[in-house]
Order: sequence, then structure tokens, then C-alpha cells
Amino acid sequence: QRRKEKERECVTIDVNADVGVKRRRGRRDVLAFCVLLLLLLLAYWKTEVYRGGVRCLRIIGQSNSMNMVRLAVSEGARESQLRAEAYYKSRWPAIKEAAKNFSLHPYFTHTLPPDIASISWYAMIGARTRAMAKQLRTENRDDFRIEKDRCEMYRYFARTGLPHPNVTRYYEKLAEFRTALVNGTAFSSTQRYPLFLKACHLTQGSMKAVLQIPSKEWAASHVRTILEWVDSKWWIRADDWERPWREEGNLLTDTLRPGLMVQESWHTSYNPYKYRHQAVELKVEVLWGVAYLAVTSDFHVGTVFLRDGTVEIFPGAWEQLMYSAKHELHPSMQWVTSHLECIWKLAEKAATLIACESIRIDIFLWEGHPDECVINEISINSGMQYAMHFPYLARIWAQPLIDVGYKIKDTAKPVYAV
Repeated sequence: QRRKEKERECVTIDVNADVGVKRRRGRRDVLAFCVLLLLLLLAYWKTEVYRGGVRCLRIIGQSNSMNMVRLAVSEGARESQLRAEAYYKSRWPAIKEAAKNFSLHPYFTHTLPPDIASISWYAMIGARTRAMAKQLRTENRDDFRIEKDRCEMYRYFARTGLPHPNVTRYYEKLAEFRTALVNGTAFSSTQRYPLFLKACHLTQGSMKAVLQIPSKEWAASHVRTILEWVDSKWWIRADDWERPWREEGNLLTDTLRPGLMVQESWHTSYNPYKYRHQAVELKVEVLWGVAYLAVTSDFHVGTVFLRDGTVEIFPGAWEQLMYSAKHELHPSMQWVTSHLECIWKLAEKAATLIACESIRIDIFLWEGHPDECVINEISINSGMQYAMHFPYLARIWAQPLIDVGYKIKDTAKPVYAV
């Protein structure tokens, strides 16, 4: 009997010990979960604070208040300001006349500029993005696809005869691309390498939506790498976190269907600023059908080319912060200036066809072939660096909208379908 009682006591002790261990393990699991959740929240908070800081810096950087600081502390900034103002005054009369005869697509007539006295470039882009978001909500208009959907953009280029690097194939279904890649036909129509595989629904630079395929042999030996990259891009949606118009912009891009396109490369030149061969690209800002300036970061950040032959270069961090410009291109890049007439004409042609009052046309040059430039992409919400030209670009964009000094194109079709 005593033996049985001792056995029962031992069992009870063992059961209680097991219960204690399980309770301690449970508390540790809960604590671990809480710590993990806290770390995730901190990481999210840190990311959002960083992104919010970037957006604020972008707004402050191109504001009139920041320009006043620049003018107070930098002689170079004062020179840049005087030059930008003189350039604006020399170009505005011709652009004002051009605006009177410019046929604006009805989709773009909904942009409501803020007060002209406090106008800024980012304020104008914000007004346009809000107008596009409103038309999506109220009328289901998706004309923004002319820019936000890279596949639609390139189909438009082909349909209207605008020169562009050759696109060999589009993929609208993930399974179709997977099958083609595995059986070796995904890039079979490509004649020129390297080629570029691009996610059509991710046009923001921050989304890293372009994969370079160096050669046919590389593609055959890196099937898994390519599939992993495609899988990582196919299911995500664009997040324009760098821009102040993030919320409205994401509303637009959330509606896009995923897609891929295969594009052949363009001719390259040696770039002494980057120490490599690359396609040289200038981004042309066109207002009311008239090319105003071109900008590129292929050289130093925010290098500007004006129609009067002036080149503005910002070689260091101080010059970029103060908008204090230098004016001498590297000797081996002087050829670019002899190719500018091509980009002005092509950009104006594209802007007129699209019937957009403010648009950026990104154009590739071909060294030694000054008449053979091609369009790479377009942007209707440009976040490029325009230095002291920011306020003047905003004024030129806004004034005809305020005065209704333009014509309206007679069409009900979406911009990308005209």
C-alpha cells in the first residue's frame, strides 16, 4: 500500500513538473513573439520615418524658401538664379503663343493649379496626380497607363511610329513566360544583347524593375535566377514612396495588371563620369509642345542642357545642394551637344501626339549619328532635379491652365488609345 502511495506521489510530481515546464515554455514563446512583433514594428517605423524624411527633403529642396537660403550663402547659386530667370524670360513669349494653339487631351484639363503666387513644381505634379485619381474613382478613366504601364507605353510608340529600342515580346501571363524560359524560347526573337527584361507595371526607378540579360548563354545558364527575379516582381505593386504624391500615385498603379516585356539594348558610348560604357540618355521636359530643357544624371547629378546652348553641371555635393553650376563638359562627351537638335524635335513630336501640356520624354542618343535618337520612356509626373529652373517650369505649366489659353482635343478615347 505504501509503495502504491509513493508511486502516486511520484506521478503527481512528474505531472506538475511537466505542467510547469509547459507553462514556462509558453511564457517564453509569448515573450519571443512580442519581441519579434516589436522589432517588426520598429523596422516599419524606421522605414516609414526614413521615407517620410526623403519626401520632406524633396519638397524642401525645390521650395522657394530653400532657394532664398541658397541665394544668401552661395555666389554660384545667385548666378544660376539670374541665368534661369533670364532664360525663362527669353523662352516664355514663344511658349505662351504655342500654348494658344496646343490641343490638350481632355484628360489633362482637370489639373487645377494652386495659387500662382505660391506655385511650385511638386505642387503642380500633386494637382495632376489628384486629378487623375479623381477621374479613376468617378469615371474609371485609366489614361495614366500611357506612362504607368510600360507595355501600354511601348505599344503606343509602335502604333504612332515614335522611334524606340526594339521590343521583341510582351508577356501578360506568368505561366506563359515560365514555359517560354524553360524551353528556351523566351528570348528567341532577340538579335541584340544585352537585352532587358522589364516589369511593365513597375515604372518607378525605386522598384528596380529592370533585369539585364548579358547574353543568350547567360540566360540559358541562369534560368532559376531569372525566374526568382520575375516572381519577386510579378506579385508586388508599385510604391512611389520617394514622392509627395505617393498616396494618389499608388491608387493609380494598384489597378495595373502585371506584365513583362523583352527589349533589345541601344548603342552605348564610354562615359568618363561613370567609368563604363552605357546608353547615353537625356530627359527632355516639354511644356505646351515646346522643349524647354534636358536633364541627365548619366554625367553628374542633375546636369542640365538648355536650348540656348548652355550646359549646367553640378560636380560635387555642395554644387548639387546649392544649385551652383559649372559649365564645362568632359572633352570626350562634347559630342552630346551636336546631337541635341534630334532630342528637341523628337520630344516635341511625342508631346504633341500625346497631347499633354507638361511631359518628360526620355531619349537615347547614338554617338556619331546625330539624327538617330530614340525614345526610352516618358513621364507625366517627373521627379527629376531641375535646379533653379524648378519655379519657372511650374509657372510655364500653370499659367495657360489658369488663363485657359489652349485648345481642347476633340476625343473621348483614352490617351494611350488615340
